[in-house]
Amino acid sequence: MYNTSINIDGRQETLFVDSGLPQEYQKAMLINHYQKRGDYSVTELLDAPRCARLKQEHPEVETDAENLIHSVLGTAMHVYFDTHLEKSTPGLYTEVPMSVKVDGKTVTGTFDELLLTNTHMFITDLKNWNVFKWMAGEWSKVYWQLNYYHYMLAHDPEVKALFSPNKQTVLRVVILFKDWNKRDADIHKDKYPPQRGVTVFFKPLPLPEVKKHLKARLNAHRALESVPEPEWPDAPADKVWQKCTAIKVYKKDNPKKAINGGVFSLSNYNGDFDKANAQAYLLMKSKGEHDFFTKEVWTERKRCERYCPVSEFCTTYRKHCAAKNNPKVSFKIGK
Repeated sequence: MYNTSINIDGRQETLFVDSGLPQEYQKAMLINHYQKRGDYSVTELLDAPRCARLKQEHPEVETDAENLIHSVLGTAMHVYFDTHLEKSTPGLYTEVPMSVKVDGKTVTGTFDELLLTNTHMFITDLKNWNVFKWMAGEWSKVYWQLNYYHYMLAHDPEVKALFSPNKQTVLRVVILFKDWNKRDADIHKDKYPPQRGVTVFFKPLPLPEVKKHLKARLNAHRALESVPEPEWPDAPADKVWQKCTAIKVYKKDNPKKAINGGVFSLSNYNGDFDKANAQAYLLMKSKGEHDFFTKEVWTERKRCERYCPVSEFCTTYRKHCAAKNNPKVSFKIGK
């Protein structure tokens, strides 16, 4: 609790600020309405197997209410549209649960909206994003999520009647941005979303190709079922919100300071790691590559640091912390 003095209509008033939420709001936010169906959800399959498996093995871990604010706002948005979308519109269906059997496992998912017109079948997912996610180009998860829904719609016997193979299928994402503003949109026209709300369309992949991808993801998760946690593969850098920012060239007899001109920031290569790495190699080669080596500079694992409720049980995250705090510990951060 702290206080600050402010002016309100010519009067000096004191504001008393509590950094937390009232208890009744915290309790409301901690209510978990999610009901587990099947063996794996689409969301779990598209996550890193290590992250998803740790959550499955530690259901007792509770999340602070403050960490659920974004989730609660997203849920409220979905409830609003599910309530107010014109249900009398012919061919419009919302929040329909689906499930399919894949190699003996049940995979579940729920699309936000399905709209059937005379000529098209629109499968829609609704997102409440920060602008950063758009600018970072994080499309892989939603792309495969919609393709999985298309596959499930075609194969779930409970909803298969809604599938229209003779209509053109369109996958679309309706995105509402939490922090959009016009000034930044005018400045960053090429990278910034053009409006506070946008619709993005994808062409669906052939269903056999989607099935192949789905089975590969399922196998990656199932591979952890009979293996002890320390032997699980590490999560890819993008799944823990970590990225390489630079490649530095060092001389072997001076490993603490990069050589002059030996810092290759990925921002100078449009984020292309291979191009930056190639330039670092060319510099070493020009000076006698056997006398030099490179180091990659990685950001923190933001997901693990700030948002993962089970990071304390994660062996690779503990190794990451040990390597960060003790240079003598050998651990390749970000790999």
